[in-house]
Amino acid sequence: MLKRFRSTLQDYKELLATVETKNVNVGQAMNSGKYVYDYNFNKAKYLGDNMKRAVADLRKVITELYTQSTNPELGEQYSKMMVQVRLLEEKYYDPVRSRPIIDNIEKMLKPLEQDEFVRKEIEEVEAEVSKTEKTDDSEDEETKDAPEIEKPESIKSPELPGIDLPFLPVEIKTHIMADINELEKCYNLGCYRSAIILCGRLLETALHRKYFEVTGNDALEKNPGIGLGKLVAKLNEQNVTFDPGLMNQVHLINQMRISSVHVKKDLYKPNQNQTQAAILYTLDVLHKMFSK
Repeated sequence: MLKRFRSTLQDYKELLATVETKNVNVGQAMNSGKYVYDYNFNKAKYLGDNMKRAVADLRKVITELYTQSTNPELGEQYSKMMVQVRLLEEKYYDPVRSRPIIDNIEKMLKPLEQDEFVRKEIEEVEAEVSKTEKTDDSEDEETKDAPEIEKPESIKSPELPGIDLPFLPVEIKTHIMADINELEKCYNLGCYRSAIILCGRLLETALHRKYFEVTGNDALEKNPGIGLGKLVAKLNEQNVTFDPGLMNQVHLINQMRISSVHVKKDLYKPNQNQTQAAILYTLDVLHKMFSK
């Protein structure tokens, strides 16, 4: 459903761009009867109707996502997006007011799409594992009386190195542990791209918390789309010093996460060793930020 939400949002943005490019006064057309006999107003009314329909569909999809969600954290995110969509409904035909709202919606949508990517990859791997197990069982039944034939060695899920976490602030502990548990599952199933994405989420959660502890300001509210590198830079401005290598570690994991999430010309497929290194770097950063 997130894919449908993204597609509808893109449709609305294209309509809004048309309104801006052609300098069409959709609001006037929608609120007057001139469109009945005036061709230009008729075109504006057509644009307005399509924009209104798109926003109504956004409202329907986000409401369904909120209703169906069983995860309190996701439910909170969907609730915030519902508020933004309702604001969009009020003046959907006004580009000046709509643009900032769209920016907010897209910033909120990005982490939700990342979660969806991780969930789908895990489901695909589990389905493949289940399919393989059923095939093996069927073959065992058919060949139990046949002479034993040496089978090729099966691929074994690599084990994640022991995870040693520092003392974590109570405000983020639940979030960190949830991501760590999911990270272990992704890694052990061989979902390395998803594991890299979760490493990025862990860093993001930790850096936002550190920034709040130092400044008393919540960057998630004031600048939800801020990058990891900029967060570290802002902490440096507050005289928070880190080991020289921390910025490089954050940058490396962030680049791996970006390559894992976004479509590129060449498919990025991190291997086990790269993923294990990213996890160890992530844990190291957590220790450097929160160890007493």
